[in-house]
Amino acid sequence: MKAKDDDLKKLIIKLDELGLDFKITVLYDGYVCEGRVHDKKIVMIIPFEKNGFRNFMRMEIYEEKEDLFVPIFNELMEYQPFCKYQKGKIIVYEWNRNNQEGRYNELIRISNKNKTDGISRLERL
Repeated sequence: MKAKDDDLKKLIIKLDELGLDFKITVLYDGYVCEGRVHDKKIVMIIPFEKNGFRNFMRMEIYEEKEDLFVPIFNELMEYQPFCKYQKGKIIVYEWNRNNQEGRYNELIRISNKNKTDGISRLERL
């Protein structure tokens, strides 16, 4: 339990350093973080840190102008998202350190069921 408490503290500190004020809900395998950035609603799903890294994050933006947010969350994750897609009016970015190809293929397979539009791989910068 102490490791999860320490991880939560590190996440809160990192969000504070980035000037982000998010409500954090602890789940059995990670966090749901909800807040606003530049007055736009953002929801992030982040697993617990393992071996010093967060291996995955999904960020849902409920309005346009997502290009304002991605650099901020790159700092949180310490790497860049690998794909982007849209679910209705929600724009989704995903970060994945360990299995980008597998996750991308999974998104392609389920895209028709979930009304997901325009799944695209992002260039590595």
